[in-house]
Amino acid sequence: MNQSRSAQAASGVCEVEMTALEAQLAAALVLMTAHERSGQAAEQRMALARKIGAHLEALAGEMRLSQAFRRIAECLGSQWAEQAGVQAAVQRGQLAIMPAAPGLH
Repeated sequence: MNQSRSAQAASGVCEVEMTALEAQLAAALVLMTAHERSGQAAEQRMALARKIGAHLEALAGEMRLSQAFRRIAECLGSQWAEQAGVQAAVQRGQLAIMPAAPGLH
């Protein structure tokens, strides 16, 4: 059943056909959006950060992408993996996040 774009947007359903490579890119974007919207749920944010890092690392190895894009994916994947590690350390109480001093934003 085909729905118009406005009906799809209103229902929150977005069905499209794409290549596997495009699906990998879309999955990374969806995970990033979910991470941003997850609020303060530490376990959920940590799991999403790990998944994002894994998707980006997979894209970094994808030979159909340009070398420049693969390098960006590699750098971003490392940053997301590091963020997941920091979140895990905070959750275990091994690292404390201190609030910024007044006037230091």
